Amino acid sequence: MTAASYGRLEAARLLIALGANPNAQGCTLGYSPLIWGAQESRYPGACESIKMVRLLISSGADVNLRGGGGWTALMSASFEGQFDVVKELIKSGADVYAKDYKGKTAEEYARDEGFNEVARYLKITKSLADARLLRGQDEEDESCGRG
Repeated sequence: MTAASYGRLEAARLLIALGANPNAQGCTLGYSPLIWGAQESRYPGACESIKMVRLLISSGADVNLRGGGGWTALMSASFEGQFDVVKELIKSGADVYAKDYKGKTAEEYARDEGFNEVARYLKITKSLADARLLRGQDEEDESCGRG
């Protein structure tokens, strides 16, 4: 859906209303509309990326769908420093641990591109998720000993 990469919100709404698949992967890098929409559009008249991302997610876009190179929408947004988009994707279930085919994570892309606030947010999010997993494991271990 080219409308997402150009930031054309009304065109995207219309295409979705007419049955366009928000998970369709195009021939350009195999990216989904969400991966394109998560980037900052540089085209005149483009909407804010967060608006496009919310539309696509509410229309059934898979936040963890991989495009060319193994990229996800979270990697795309992190690479572009789209902090609000990063938060929205995580809130919607994006995998903060996902690695592309080079073995890089969204956090690494944000850091490499100088988006330190985004990189810190991703690092903290992973730390909190790790703590929840450990806490859940401890609770399971304790419950196993009870009869």
